[in-house]
Amino acid sequence: MSIHISSPCWKIECPTAGQKLILLKLADNANDAGVCWPSLSTIAKDCGCSTRTVSRAIVYFESINLLSHDRRFNSSNTYQFNIDTLSILSSDTIDTMSTPIDTMSIPIDTMSNAIDTSVSLTVIEPSYNHHIIKERSLPVKSEDQLRIEKLFGKRVTTPMDKAELSAWASAKGIVADMTDREWTELEDFYAAPQDKTYARKTLATLLNNLSGELDKASNWSHQHITAQRKISKPTVWS
Repeated sequence: MSIHISSPCWKIECPTAGQKLILLKLADNANDAGVCWPSLSTIAKDCGCSTRTVSRAIVYFESINLLSHDRRFNSSNTYQFNIDTLSILSSDTIDTMSTPIDTMSIPIDTMSNAIDTSVSLTVIEPSYNHHIIKERSLPVKSEDQLRIEKLFGKRVTTPMDKAELSAWASAKGIVADMTDREWTELEDFYAAPQDKTYARKTLATLLNNLSGELDKASNWSHQHITAQRKISKPTVWS
């Protein structure tokens, strides 16, 4: 048994419990290279199922590129796990149950062509997850949400966490009513050194205290503009 083959297989979801058991049995027989050669009858006996059930499972594993096999004359077949597919299917980004293949609808003749049931079956332990990679869609965000997240350098592709989502739900009405001047004041306020502005440290905290922060930003802006005017005021010599 190879831990490099067995461990990923435990993370893979299968359409049926029987297929998962067959997958784990194959993994238990595989070496570090992902190769194994148990017979169909041995797999069926150890998994408590029929050889036909084993054959269907193997056809399924091959259909998702988890497994391939080579026929050997007067001996059991040799099965090879696809290590790359095994890694992909055991990843958290994989949707293993989307568009499952109905192996019960596969004609027996087709299975006979794919697997020589007259000899022992060697199956390389495949991780049983669909090789279909789930495409992560970008979180849908409004322009206001993107603009306020930008104050903290939050990436467009990064979704809000639970605290931020809760705070956003409470504050988005205030955000929607913000004027261009308020946006500018808030952005200037948060762009300034925080030891001078005492701006909120997190997005959730800002949203939970947005009205107060807008007032602080407005006051800071007025003070800052006044100070700038004093600095830039030319000296009048008498």
